[in-house]
Amino acid sequence: MPVNFHEEYARIQGALKKKLFSLKKPDYAGSAEQLLELGNELKRHGNEPHAALCSMAAAQCWRAMGYLYKEAHHETEAGGLLWQAGGIQPGGVFDADACILPVQDLVPDATACYLAAIDVHVKNGKGALAASLYSELAGHYIALNRVITPLKFLFPFHPSPHHRTARSQIHHSSFSNRPPSM
Repeated sequence: MPVNFHEEYARIQGALKKKLFSLKKPDYAGSAEQLLELGNELKRHGNEPHAALCSMAAAQCWRAMGYLYKEAHHETEAGGLLWQAGGIQPGGVFDADACILPVQDLVPDATACYLAAIDVHVKNGKGALAASLYSELAGHYIALNRVITPLKFLFPFHPSPHHRTARSQIHHSSFSNRPPSM
């Protein structure tokens, strides 16, 4: 039996809002689980875009609780669902017959999901995980025959303080002020 997405999503969101204005803390964990159950039901019925919204909302719940890796996991899952809705199959193959929505409409949101997950991994020193997600993102763009510049996504997003420190050390290096050695 298909789920009425709008009613269920509004019910879960309403429960969170009621708690925000009371003295009790919102039940983010329970809401995240309900959103993930709703998302799984929607996936079973082939409604990837709405399932992606549930994953994004669950990621926000996990962020509010401080579970950053769960946040990153669900952001990545949401991005993958959006790519699938646009006809990009796992493995980076474009299938025009599998498109639920025009891929051009989904690319910005799917990319934003992946970049949010990449940002979490970069901030927590998990460069290998960030690199693998970035590679997967690049594969999706390649499947669409779009040329991307890796630096466009990585450096403007959130340069870490370590990058700024390294840059300032390079520019203000004492090596340039030394007299030549003899």
